[in-house]
Amino acid sequence: MVSKKNLVLMCLGMGFISCSIQSNESTQNPDRSNMSSITMLIPDQIKPYVADGRLDAYNLAIVPGACDEGVVGKSIMKVAQKIDISSGKLSDEKLVRGCAYTLTMSLGKSDKEGSKLEKIYLTNDQDDKRTEITAAQTKFDRIKISALLYVTAEGRSDLKIEGQQIEVSSPGYSDVDIGVDLGEQDGDFKWQSVLKVVNVANVGWSGDDLGSPFYRDIMSHSQRKLENQGATTNAHETQHFLNNAVREATRGVKDNVIYVGNGKAGLILEPAMKPSEARAYVPAELKKVSRYETYMVKQIDNYWSNEALYIFDEWSGYRADLRVAIEMIKAGKGSAIGNEICIGDGAAEFLHFGSSVVAALKVKEPAYLTNMQFKAAYAILAEESVKYIKLGAGDRRIDCDAVKLLNHFVSSPEAAKNRDVIREWMGQVWTKRVLGF
Repeated sequence: MVSKKNLVLMCLGMGFISCSIQSNESTQNPDRSNMSSITMLIPDQIKPYVADGRLDAYNLAIVPGACDEGVVGKSIMKVAQKIDISSGKLSDEKLVRGCAYTLTMSLGKSDKEGSKLEKIYLTNDQDDKRTEITAAQTKFDRIKISALLYVTAEGRSDLKIEGQQIEVSSPGYSDVDIGVDLGEQDGDFKWQSVLKVVNVANVGWSGDDLGSPFYRDIMSHSQRKLENQGATTNAHETQHFLNNAVREATRGVKDNVIYVGNGKAGLILEPAMKPSEARAYVPAELKKVSRYETYMVKQIDNYWSNEALYIFDEWSGYRADLRVAIEMIKAGKGSAIGNEICIGDGAAEFLHFGSSVVAALKVKEPAYLTNMQFKAAYAILAEESVKYIKLGAGDRRIDCDAVKLLNHFVSSPEAAKNRDVIREWMGQVWTKRVLGF
């Protein structure tokens, strides 16, 4: 199996979007001693297609990540830049040292209507905003940037390119070290190892975890906590506080957060698709549950009309409910759940809702589904939801409709189209192991 280290693929849609160079006053005239450049060579395999006009443009986006204190980065976003085949270079852009950068390039195909995004995309991990390249490190390290061009099956046929991977590299050295291995996923996959995470500080908590390590984990890593309700509700709401705190640390970047545990949170860039688009893909049976009206209609229409990953934030909360309850029961502390019932139903419902988002993206914004952060977040939430739903089967505190809704997802004709999308997206082996179809 090809390694997936530092892997994300991206497409910007069926036409180049309008972008502009952005900077602030402190970066208008940066100290050139703190600058370096990134240049990517045109792969030999691509040159014939540039020469005959089939590929004639690229998109370049360089986005700053976390910077050292006192070092300010800038964004460079250029669209539909002509490839200069005579120079053999795709780009030559100046970067401010001291920041983590992301390089994203998309090759375009020329036709009578102009440049369009084609079936070939190149990126070096659009989500790795927080891999810091320190100012001190860049003074001494000479690091080469390299990546592989991934060609889809359709692209290989359309452009008559043999092979799936084409190496693209910089001719010299720069101040960023990014290696990307790309390839089709075969067999099963451990998605926990793929998710890129940021560290969340342990702020401590002196409360009773009631035998649930995950409850203590969540409460110990959130400055803001809910502590006056039952453990599952406290965990659910504090999970949201925790997700929000990490998200606020990246204000200005349209991303969302899933806290996964052990002081680690994954950040995922939001798709352009509006979450309301997912409603058309929710099975009719799931539109009858109260949480559909609450979360998929009212919350989206009133508060989260542009954030499709809001649904995954909520999913993470209901998964926290469920996991904490199961851990309490296993520890012999189930009596502390009190009169609460049906705790697993929410996670089962959001397995459907989250999968409906994926199905909608497949139609509305298919290139987003190559975002490995998103795939990893879906996989982690799905795996935990299914695991704990099954552990609570038949226990009224956990399972009123949870198992029934899981089975609906696995076998109902209503959910068949969504199953097909998930199976194709996540791979047959993982899907069979985790979801059972």
